[in-house]
Amino acid sequence: MIQKRGFENTVEEVILRNTGYSSIEEFNNPDKDYYIKDLDKVADRIKNAIAKNIPITIVGDYDVDGVTASSIMLMTLKHMGANVKVRLPHRFSEGFGLSTKIVDEIDTGLLITVDNGIAALEAIQKAKDKGLSVIVTDHHEPVFENGVKKLPNADLIIDPHAIDDQAAFNGYCGAGIAYKLSSILVPDEIFNDKMSCFAALGTVSDVMKLVEENKLIVRKGLANMIKKGHRTQGLEGILSRQFCNQYIDETDIGFKIGPMINAAGRLIDDGAKKPLEVMTTDDLKYPNYHIADELFDLNNKRKQIVEKALPEFEKEIKEKHMELDFPLVLYKEDIPEGVIGIIAGKLAEKYDKPALVFSDSEDPLVIKGSGRTGSGVNLKELLDMSPEQFTKYGGHAEAAGISLLKSNFENAKKVLQKNCKVPVDYVKDDTIYYDLEIDADNLKDFYEKVKQYGPYGEGNQKIVFKVKNFTLTPVEQRDGDISEFSFMGGGKYVKAYGQNGIATFGETSKLIECMEDRLLYDVSVHANGNGISKENYEKLKYLIYYYTAAFTNEKGLNDLFERIDANEGFKKFTKKTFTELCALPSARQKDYNISKMLSNNKPPKKVDVIGTLSVSYFKEEFTYQVDLLKMYDPEKVLEKEQEKTIVKTDKEILR
Repeated sequence: MIQKRGFENTVEEVILRNTGYSSIEEFNNPDKDYYIKDLDKVADRIKNAIAKNIPITIVGDYDVDGVTASSIMLMTLKHMGANVKVRLPHRFSEGFGLSTKIVDEIDTGLLITVDNGIAALEAIQKAKDKGLSVIVTDHHEPVFENGVKKLPNADLIIDPHAIDDQAAFNGYCGAGIAYKLSSILVPDEIFNDKMSCFAALGTVSDVMKLVEENKLIVRKGLANMIKKGHRTQGLEGILSRQFCNQYIDETDIGFKIGPMINAAGRLIDDGAKKPLEVMTTDDLKYPNYHIADELFDLNNKRKQIVEKALPEFEKEIKEKHMELDFPLVLYKEDIPEGVIGIIAGKLAEKYDKPALVFSDSEDPLVIKGSGRTGSGVNLKELLDMSPEQFTKYGGHAEAAGISLLKSNFENAKKVLQKNCKVPVDYVKDDTIYYDLEIDADNLKDFYEKVKQYGPYGEGNQKIVFKVKNFTLTPVEQRDGDISEFSFMGGGKYVKAYGQNGIATFGETSKLIECMEDRLLYDVSVHANGNGISKENYEKLKYLIYYYTAAFTNEKGLNDLFERIDANEGFKKFTKKTFTELCALPSARQKDYNISKMLSNNKPPKKVDVIGTLSVSYFKEEFTYQVDLLKMYDPEKVLEKEQEKTIVKTDKEILR
């Protein structure tokens, strides 16, 4: 079912409804002093430590927020001449944040936590007992015992979530708080610009609400990420590896840059030090781009692990008839614990129920699990009902981490399924809502208008459009039903290439470039002994390069194009030549290549699509596109509605 949401008729009206602001002026320029109490005291304590050459240890975390917060503090204190080092926890052997093991490594000086520490009561007490000074900067919830808030015994604590009325805004991530502190410690505009890049990465990747100062931080960071000299050399290497060094938006952070930074920490015990090392490099002679390449490769490996493991879990669910299990509780050995949360999320989304996925840990007697919610279930409350089943657990309503004895897995599974119930007020709504209706010819104009009110995400949801008259170039059809087009991967992951842009369906939100003027269709059908136009040949090169940019055989591709270019070979461009170019498999999809994409010779047709607007940028060209939620042929929808009416009439006659 498709339905318009609300009565708004303009982009501005939808923005105000989604964000709760009373006017666009207030939305764009909130008149507010974003103070954090005691931040000046923290700055003074750090300056005093530097003046006395007291060693400083920064303890961060292994996710994007923890690594970017650590990057900000490390570069800030180094800029000030501090004797400073960073210690990031090892994901598999140590777990989240500051631990007593890490404290054991620190002999003296000042300990500063970023993106953690508020719950490290035992570790911080041990640090104090050793004579260390401790500053906690965090954004997580505090520990409660018997309903009483328990704060760590630190010298100073900055955590707007833990200390009431500490800040004018309490929605910062760890990197956001580190950035606020850095701005006080080093009031240098260019340096501050570089730190804003890290703060934006942490804010978006940690899925913080993009409102109030978070919105301003992300706007500034995105702007500086594409300015040479306003980002570190190492970060430029990461951005370049994902083609985001000249244009980037919040979606690129969420689906390209963030996962790339996260990948090493997901697959390697102490892997988080790799993105920290490259991002904090600002030396033109030694930019550590080789580490950026390694992060890119690790992220591809992470994707491959998930792509292999997910069907195995789905097969197990089907073969063991677990479709009715509530929640899904699954265990499989030899899966890196850094990816089980991703798998749990995909299963929870597919089956619309909580999913808890377990795998082996460093301890052969203990398995670790990660849970994601579904059907409105509060995971933290579910786990709180049977704490005796676990050796350790924590989390919140939507996500949780669990450890339990391997021998107790089946019993814990039974207890969880006994306790878990669908909330009485939960109603699954399959309706696809849109906010505004536009024509495909106006994609560019509306995207430019929508862009003014970004960044989009939590707290400022993207506007959903119903786009009429979208010209679709078919690639592969099944049963002649446009809703069952299957390009690049099959199943629910559908991408449709159109003259006005690209519509896509599934979880991939950044789309692949479309070729203007039906290039895909024209080349596949009309390439012959007479060749193709120079213009279309250049566009074709652009397409091929885009798909094969990450390949080891890129040199062979370059050589082939050089031979064609040398004697204007495009004038004799044949389908055989085209097949030779397209035979290389795509880096972006498994078992897929360009010739397969162009294997269908069906003519274009117009469809209606529901989705959000976005833009992709490649080789100085923008492509305006629709990230699809629904695609349908208005004529077929009308036919189906008429069929339903006829059936209903027949039943009435039979009565």
